[in-house]
Amino acid sequence: MKLCMPSLDFTHTPMFKQAVKVAFKKVDKDKSGAIDQHELTLAMAFFYFKIGQKAPGVGEPPSRTELESWFKKHDKNMSGDMDLAEFEDFCRAWVKEKGMGLTGAIVSALAVQALLVPEIVNFIRNRSIGTKFESIPRQVIMVGVVLISKLFFKNVTKNRVEEESA
Repeated sequence: MKLCMPSLDFTHTPMFKQAVKVAFKKVDKDKSGAIDQHELTLAMAFFYFKIGQKAPGVGEPPSRTELESWFKKHDKNMSGDMDLAEFEDFCRAWVKEKGMGLTGAIVSALAVQALLVPEIVNFIRNRSIGTKFESIPRQVIMVGVVLISKLFFKNVTKNRVEEESA
């Protein structure tokens, strides 16, 4: 019997595809269905912002110089602009080659939010019985724990990026 493991490839998730689509549409102001090399810089900033909402601290978007060389590689039809499919391929290739920290940060953040946060909240609730903090609603504690975890992952990822740059 062969076991099928789900793919952890972030670039094939609905979250990735939505982030690509939102970034593209924000930059394609004339609704031409294409973005040029200059708009690509802004599109990647939007892409990283959208991803950063789910996993803070994923790193910085690529530099303009990096984007220029990558644009030439991924403008498949050499039209001087990218349609949505080319932009999605561009983002997928970028994340796969340059963004291993991005995928790891997102998987880690989602795991913490899904698995650890409820346990941490239960621990805090149990420890607060009989204290003045006992009356704090579970949802308020949950929000606090989520915010603290996001700050933690932002700092961890920032430190990891700085170490890799050194």
